[in-house]
Amino acid sequence: MHFFNKYMMKDTKLSAKQPLAWNELQEMIGDPGYLADLARCELPFFTLVHHPQLQAEAWVRKMEQIHVRASEALEKQWPADSPAVQAIMWDFVFIYAGTEQMEDDEAFFRKQARYMLDSVTERILRFNKLCAIVNPEWSQIVEGVTLLQKAMHLRLEQLEQTRT
Repeated sequence: MHFFNKYMMKDTKLSAKQPLAWNELQEMIGDPGYLADLARCELPFFTLVHHPQLQAEAWVRKMEQIHVRASEALEKQWPADSPAVQAIMWDFVFIYAGTEQMEDDEAFFRKQARYMLDSVTERILRFNKLCAIVNPEWSQIVEGVTLLQKAMHLRLEQLEQTRT
């Protein structure tokens, strides 16, 4: 909601294409299928809220820092397997970890990264596309998350290779 409010709830003049996207976004927000997808995608966040390791302000600051770092990685065209992008991705995944998950970093990473990757549906992708139409700045968030997802895939592949 922080990023949605920051990028989507601006009082700006809309182009001809933007009101159509905004109307579709409003329909999606009322669609039970989309809400189920969103709830599944954001379940780790809701779990974290019930057992907070960080205060809300600190969590938002950490997410903002991850966004800034991912934007820098995109700007400098760092590949997903670069140490810098891997570090950003690791921080992104572990923002959802509680103290009990920190005991076995790799086990938590495997579980959380797979969950984060598997929870992205066509409706979630469509929502992000519509948000990018309404506010092009949103696409930077999506591109940053996409880079981090590629980094997750690579790290999971590496972990699987070392297990076999």
